[in-house]
Amino acid sequence: MAYFASKKKVASKNFSVFLKIVLLISIFLQKSSGSPTRKRVASLFRVVNGHYAQADSFPSTVAFLKPDKSFVCTGNLISSIYALTAGHCFVLSTLKWIIAGDISLIETDSKTRQTREIVGSVVHPYFSNVEYSYDLAIATVNDPFLFTVSVQKITLCENPPAVDLVCTNAGWGATKLTSRPTPSPYLMFHYVKIIDHYDCRKKFFEPDLICTFSKKSVAYKGDSGGPLICKGKLCGVLSAYQQDYEKINLFANVARSYKWITTNGTQGRSSRMFPGHISTIMWILFYQVLIQKT
Repeated sequence: MAYFASKKKVASKNFSVFLKIVLLISIFLQKSSGSPTRKRVASLFRVVNGHYAQADSFPSTVAFLKPDKSFVCTGNLISSIYALTAGHCFVLSTLKWIIAGDISLIETDSKTRQTREIVGSVVHPYFSNVEYSYDLAIATVNDPFLFTVSVQKITLCENPPAVDLVCTNAGWGATKLTSRPTPSPYLMFHYVKIIDHYDCRKKFFEPDLICTFSKKSVAYKGDSGGPLICKGKLCGVLSAYQQDYEKINLFANVARSYKWITTNGTQGRSSRMFPGHISTIMWILFYQVLIQKT
């Protein structure tokens, strides 16, 4: 028995080494590939050369914070208890708090500010931290936000925005392109134009993306998860920008994931309930019934 146990340990160790080698080769190929998607910078962005937002002008835009209350990402209220942001925000950071109703991150005595604790989250099942496809996540808070003039939910787009349509993007991201970017203390916004969807897919090989362009401004670190608002509706969630294409921002397409968002974020279901969990529960119930009958 000891001999076989030793063989199992050796086999397990060899398999672990094999997996590490495969992973290293995969990373090397990704870095050496000429594909535009491999060159994309993982976002945590900001609005550079943007405009300062006025109070109550973006009532559905919220800030995601770490346990120490430091800012990480921008997000969007889609109901009183659910907020939509970028999937990589949860993958790359530990998020604990959501602030709504305030355009300032530093003026903590604001009478319109509401702070809630994050008690659950779910990342889109098709999210890829390599390609940043389906870069979406939904957070659940401990107590419902109270809707006021300063705090409101936003309606979701059921269809992608039209090409050349001018939309708005907002966030607390850094306002200067530096090696150590810091968040903007105040909410910023800028206007962007929708790029042809076919050209967007051709350049970035991801069908769920919406590409936007602006001559003077671009989102940057801290703006991740921020809204693409077109005609008053949330049509995109900021995912990334492309190094090779100046001032182009990439947004997760809300319309393409509309069913997933509404199922997990607006219908009162628990954000911790995955489809796989539901299947498992069904099988357990079926098995219990079968045992009782036998």
